[in-house]
Amino acid sequence: MIRINHMTAILAKDIKDVIRNIQVLVLFIVYPAVAFIMTQSIGGEKVFFIGVFATMHFVFTPIVVAASMIAEEKEKNTLRVLRMSGISSMEFFLSTAVFVVVLDCLTGSSFLLMQGDGSINVGLFYSAAIFGSVISVLIGMCVGTYSKSPSATNGLAVPLGMIFSFLPMLSYFNKNLESISKYLFGQQIQYLIGGQKWTAEAVIICSINFIIITGLYILLYRRAKTDG
Repeated sequence: MIRINHMTAILAKDIKDVIRNIQVLVLFIVYPAVAFIMTQSIGGEKVFFIGVFATMHFVFTPIVVAASMIAEEKEKNTLRVLRMSGISSMEFFLSTAVFVVVLDCLTGSSFLLMQGDGSINVGLFYSAAIFGSVISVLIGMCVGTYSKSPSATNGLAVPLGMIFSFLPMLSYFNKNLESISKYLFGQQIQYLIGGQKWTAEAVIICSINFIIITGLYILLYRRAKTDG
């Protein structure tokens, strides 16, 4: 059973922790800032740059942020306290996901302003933003739960974030690579941001990605709880 008071307490703690962590806050603005610079410098490629950096923002950023948050909890030994106090894996995930996804979507809304002409489908954009951020948060929490130290967490989170967010960009230039990357949720997120509507294939691929990563997170959380 999900208890709202548990989720509220974790959410309030996350807000306080992140406000004090400038490095994490910077991650939420780095890709919108780079995209703004690129779109102003090379106006003719505006659609391409917005699609690329928006995908990175909704895939790479949540992975690294969520992993960093979990690593910090483990370093302070508060994660063990939360587990032993009866916080379920679902409560912990939902609290972290709500915080990261909301902040990611708020800062990511700047991509809509950069486009300016209203050509981006707002519904598709935010559905991609939310779905991509949720799956990415799960990946980040898996990394943070699995890793033994903050340095190990960063060493694993950054490469994974790059794989899921950079492959869609590279596939733009290499169609052979696209035949592989399309099975990753990051590629589907870029399709949606680019205006491609939800298809049966997109729903199936994103759902399978979500189910696999969710199962892995639950397994790692329970193992960490018993290992202490």
